[in-house]
Amino acid sequence: MGTPVVEPRLYTSQSQTAWGAIFGGTFVYIAIMSTFGFLLSSAIFASAGWNSTGFLIWNTIVAIISLYFAGRATSHLAAISDRNLGAWHGIVTFGMSFVATVLVLGIALGSAAPYSQQAAANSNVSGNLISVAGGGGWALWCAMFLGFIAAAIGGANAVRPLAETRTQSEADAGIRRVA
Repeated sequence: MGTPVVEPRLYTSQSQTAWGAIFGGTFVYIAIMSTFGFLLSSAIFASAGWNSTGFLIWNTIVAIISLYFAGRATSHLAAISDRNLGAWHGIVTFGMSFVATVLVLGIALGSAAPYSQQAAANSNVSGNLISVAGGGGWALWCAMFLGFIAAAIGGANAVRPLAETRTQSEADAGIRRVA
C-alpha cells in the first residue's frame, strides 16, 4: 500500500464553459441530422409527401437522437466532471443546434422559394419547400422539447470522474525507469 495520488482535473476555467466543445457538439448534430434527417428522409418520403406523418415522425426521432449524441460529444470534449455542468453544456448545444438549423433552413428556403413558386405556377403543385416550413408545427414543437431533454441527458451522461485515486505503487507501475 502506498500513499494515494490524486490526478489533476482535466479542464479548468473561470467560466467553465467550453465553447469549442459546444461548437463541436453542434457540428455533430448537423452531421447526424443532415445525413439521416434531411438526406435519407428526402429519399424515403419524397413520394409520400413532405407533410406526411411518417416524414414528421422520422425527423422528430432523428432530431432527438442527434441532439442526445451532440450533448454527449459536448460533455466529452469539454472533459466535464459535474453532471449539472454537463447538462448545461448539452442545453447550450441544443440552443446552438437550433439556431444552426434555423439558419440552414432559412438559407435553403430563401434560395429555393422563387424556384418552388415558379414550379407551382407551371405544374399546379403547391410549393413543396414552403409547405414543409408551414406544416407540422406540433411535430416541430415535440422535436424541440424532446431534443432539449435529450441534449441535457446526453450532456449529463457523458461526464468524466473528477479525479481517479490511485496508490503510489499503481502510479509508479506505469512509469518505466531507466538507470
